[in-house]
Amino acid sequence: MAENNRAYNFEPFEDKPRQPKPPQPPPNIEKVQPAKDKKGKPVQIAFLLLILLVLAGSMIYTRVELTEISAEISKSEKELDKLKDDNLRLNLAIDSSTSLKTIEEYAKENLGLVKLNRSQKKYYNLTSGNRIELFETSERGFFRTIKDWIDMIIDMIKDYIPSR
Repeated sequence: MAENNRAYNFEPFEDKPRQPKPPQPPPNIEKVQPAKDKKGKPVQIAFLLLILLVLAGSMIYTRVELTEISAEISKSEKELDKLKDDNLRLNLAIDSSTSLKTIEEYAKENLGLVKLNRSQKKYYNLTSGNRIELFETSERGFFRTIKDWIDMIIDMIKDYIPSR
């Protein structure tokens, strides 16, 4: 078959006569007894149980703490809502107590005041004109103060005496 096909070499795949293998000696098999360490097993089991108990205890403790914190948060939120309501109520009370209507009622009832009417108004006619008086803040002597006082009295007298 190898002669007909030149592109491929099929010799490694062709059937070859088998040569007998030399007999091998039987393997040396020994029975090994498993080591029985009965002292270590209960210690290992006890240690594993201890670890499991610690893990379970820590999980339970964590859940209890979480529940207590959640209850505290809920209580604080309720208290916050109550304080917000109180704050709103007090702000409304402040607004109502400072309104003009409330102040007017207080003045009428408690202080005996009445609204201003035309009969209570008095008009003054100032015909002497406008005058500005300046006061000095610097320290002056005693005689200077007396002189200014006398000048002021003379000016007041001149204002009251009718001019001709």
